[in-house]
Amino acid sequence: MITQHCKMYDLEPWKYPKQILVLVVLLLFTAFGIMVYGTYRCRVPEFEDPFTRSIAGEEQHHLNQFIDGWGWIHFWFFAMLSFLFPTFWKNFFAAGLIWVII
Repeated sequence: MITQHCKMYDLEPWKYPKQILVLVVLLLFTAFGIMVYGTYRCRVPEFEDPFTRSIAGEEQHHLNQFIDGWGWIHFWFFAMLSFLFPTFWKNFFAAGLIWVII
């Protein structure tokens, strides 16, 4: 039973070339979307970024300075990747931590 469980979560990524291809395409598409959105924000100064607003509203809660739309987007993005590609969840967790630290 334990060996079956370990085989189900095999962590050898080279065994999943189609999964890796889909993942790379998804990450490239996401990076392209971020660049397009960032370019638009820079070129249109009157554009107000909706993701910089606090999720909790205008209340002055001590966590409001840390929780905004971008934080939630990053959380759900890495959660979605981990759900779609459970083999690589540790990689996504590490990437998410590095993203937040930087």
